[in-house]
Amino acid sequence: MLTDWKRYSSANRAAWNEVAAIHKKTRPRDLHQFFTEPGASLLDPTETAILESFGLAGKRIAQLCCNNGRELISAVNIGALAGTGFDISDEFIREGRELAKIANADCEFVCADIIDIPEIYNSSFDIVYITIGALSWIPDLDTYFGIVSRLLKPGGNLLVYEHHPVTYLLPFEDKDFSPGGLILKPEYSYFNKEIIEGQGLDYFGFSEYDASKNYEFQHTLGEIVNSVIHAGIELLELNEYPYDIANGFKWAEDLGMFPLSYTLVGRKK
Repeated sequence: MLTDWKRYSSANRAAWNEVAAIHKKTRPRDLHQFFTEPGASLLDPTETAILESFGLAGKRIAQLCCNNGRELISAVNIGALAGTGFDISDEFIREGRELAKIANADCEFVCADIIDIPEIYNSSFDIVYITIGALSWIPDLDTYFGIVSRLLKPGGNLLVYEHHPVTYLLPFEDKDFSPGGLILKPEYSYFNKEIIEGQGLDYFGFSEYDASKNYEFQHTLGEIVNSVIHAGIELLELNEYPYDIANGFKWAEDLGMFPLSYTLVGRKK
């Protein structure tokens, strides 16, 4: 599995590095300007409320698969003591460092594959935060949440705020939906275990470019929950929501009929 993991992560690193400059042009907000405002936060009310319920004052928070660290910086801006972001992409880590400097936020950014996070970070964090789209890049959830567990201090909290696995069954557009009766043509089975090969990672502007191949992995909600439990993290709360956090299912959000996102809250024993 380690050999396969490295093969996939190497390809995905290249794919994320090449889209970094495109994201700067197509995302809806100029983050370099946004983070000049004191206390600026991109966190929505759901994740803000959960993070604040942990008691952020004096807490150190880690974000895995942090991209450019916009959520991590936001968490520090709303009260966390300090943050550390880990991501495989050199380009997004570079931008995260730029944004943290602009925001004057005490954030460290480490460019590393998840399985290569140094042991010096073991038991270093009061909170580990995982958000939109991170888990779909992970080939082995037991390994992943085992790393989450070793990063957490005893009694530390885990927050996962992700798009719901049901979204794999939904079309990006409503052309396959009939108001007189639901007609869906899923691209994948909910239980799909095939590796999803994709090209192009511009989920802001959906622009076309000469993209290298990337690899995603589909996980059921049960697999996610069980991997958290197997890692020695006590499950405290699991909630599902009808709103879209993945920038792809506005039509489904308008219907209010599908679970499109969820939060999972845990605590290391």
